[in-house]
Amino acid sequence: MKKFHRLVFCLFAFSLLVTSGVTYYAEAATPESYGYSIFIQKYKIEDIAKIADALPLDGTKADQIKDADGKNLEPLPGISYEITRVTSNQGKSGFEPVQGDSAFSTTVTTDENGLAHAGNLVQGMYQIVEKEHTKLKAVMNPVIVELPFPQQTGESLNEVYIYPKSSIMGEIPKLPVSKGADGQLIEVNEKGEIRKLPQTSGNIGTTQVLTWILVMIMVMGCIGIISIYRKKDIF
Repeated sequence: MKKFHRLVFCLFAFSLLVTSGVTYYAEAATPESYGYSIFIQKYKIEDIAKIADALPLDGTKADQIKDADGKNLEPLPGISYEITRVTSNQGKSGFEPVQGDSAFSTTVTTDENGLAHAGNLVQGMYQIVEKEHTKLKAVMNPVIVELPFPQQTGESLNEVYIYPKSSIMGEIPKLPVSKGADGQLIEVNEKGEIRKLPQTSGNIGTTQVLTWILVMIMVMGCIGIISIYRKKDIF
């Protein structure tokens, strides 16, 4: 009987060890527990020269970026980025995509907060390529990020924040248009210079001017006819 109890106890203890081991392995094996992340924060930047120094370069997260006037930058949604795992090009400079089972590539797009995210990444090198968009003047140069991201001081970062410096397309300012004393359209530029615009409505001048032109044509026609008859009478 005692042997039976010992056997039951051993089986119970063994089951507890197996269950706890499987649970521990499952928790330890989840991607969130060992994965790395890349965050891309895109803002509406009109002049990068005025804001470049405010953008972090060490991969850390910035709560808010301000422009030269102290205003918070607006997020830019809808911009896509291709993230590819790369390795150093053997015998050559630069990087090339990883091949085989370790290959990885994904495309992320900024949301309404201007933020794009790629998570559960393994350790390695990643290239970030900004896709062309009608809102951008030109895309940023491709960026290579190492995960974990090394720091000059302190521990390396498992979560890296990238702030693209590409500028957005500016709106073309519309110059004020008005009419002069003669009814001609005029445009005033930023220097105060006045430039007359060509008529495009199909009306040439005013009605009064057109009437005078028709009268002059008729008068000249009558004078011509009278001159012809006088010549006939002479000859």
